Amino acid sequence: MRERYVNNMKSYKDILPTRKEIIMKASSEIDAFDPMRELAEKLHPDKVFLKVDEIIDETKDSKTFKLVPDRENGTERVPYFRAGQYISIKSEINGSKITRPYSISSSPHDALKRDFYTITVKKKEGGFFTDYIWNNWKVGTKVESSGPLGYFHYHPVRDINNIVGLAGGSGITPMYSFAKDIVEKDLDIKFTLFYGVECEDEIIYREELSTLESQSNGKIKVIYVCNKPGDGWKGCTGYLSSELLSEHLDMNEDMTFFMCGPKAMYEYLDEELEKLNIPRRRIRKEAYGEVDD
Repeated sequence: MRERYVNNMKSYKDILPTRKEIIMKASSEIDAFDPMRELAEKLHPDKVFLKVDEIIDETKDSKTFKLVPDRENGTERVPYFRAGQYISIKSEINGSKITRPYSISSSPHDALKRDFYTITVKKKEGGFFTDYIWNNWKVGTKVESSGPLGYFHYHPVRDINNIVGLAGGSGITPMYSFAKDIVEKDLDIKFTLFYGVECEDEIIYREELSTLESQSNGKIKVIYVCNKPGDGWKGCTGYLSSELLSEHLDMNEDMTFFMCGPKAMYEYLDEELEKLNIPRRRIRKEAYGEVDD
């Protein structure tokens, strides 16, 4: 046994100078043909060239833009992504180069099989980039973006397959992608989505979410929370809160919480989740919106 150990250590010692010698003899020029690099560049490109293919009015102040590859500029296909990721849109406005991240609201299946992304943009009073998009993007408009980025996605090693989504306003966009992905891939994930809005007419994807809920075989449940309900409102009222979560969830179960919405919502829900003794490792947040201050 000891003899084998000594021989192994001697072999390891000999590897290092041999490896160094091989490296020193290698050419400093990059091999013109590198299939792994070529594959990596296709999967994770620095730039993606797109064009607007369709514009859908969702609510009075939100629109969905369908983006397809701009093959004239060299993008043959939209890169694959994980539900919850975003792309950074790049534009030049009044001589300044601007970039803004937008969650991909379509599903990975849409990218892989149908070759498009969608982003949903909520118009913001005094917003700089949102105003530009609303006033300038038409069908055929060319758009430059990054490849898909971000860690706001489900990972089976890191996350519990019992997911609670907490969305506010247009923070619903990555959650919608989650829901579509669960149904289209028949994933073994339970997804309870709480969607908070100020008024009922601000709900984005209402019909689509209802369809996904009915197609999910009980995996998806959507709970709408309206702060200023009208006379006919039959859902929950007020804000997302610890009391509301306790009412609709079994707090004895282990869960991962995904949160996307305005900064004020994050600050409020941090305290509400603390009341429920949710471990910080089970809470995931997406950076959201333009910074006002």
